[in-house]
Amino acid sequence: MKPEPSLRFPVVCPICAKEQLATFSIATLTRGLLSGKSIRLYAACHDKYWDATRIEKEQLREYLGALDRGGLTDEHNGAYIGSAVISGNTTSGDHDQR
Repeated sequence: MKPEPSLRFPVVCPICAKEQLATFSIATLTRGLLSGKSIRLYAACHDKYWDATRIEKEQLREYLGALDRGGLTDEHNGAYIGSAVISGNTTSGDHDQR
């Protein structure tokens, strides 16, 4: 069985500001964004969960839109957002191809 397509993107711990990668299935993210339901983000360093903010959800929409246009992929690991950062409060960084 083929694995479900997923999106890896950086999140920043709202406690210590450590950046780490989060992985979600593209279908799960799409359903969450379309339905308006919360998307739970996680930072392992402090075992911290939080609901994605409006800004974080907008950034996820941009990531998914870039994938739909055929960009932002890592040939070995699938979808990846290089230097864009999602944090508990703001987003920053530029999109780059890796």
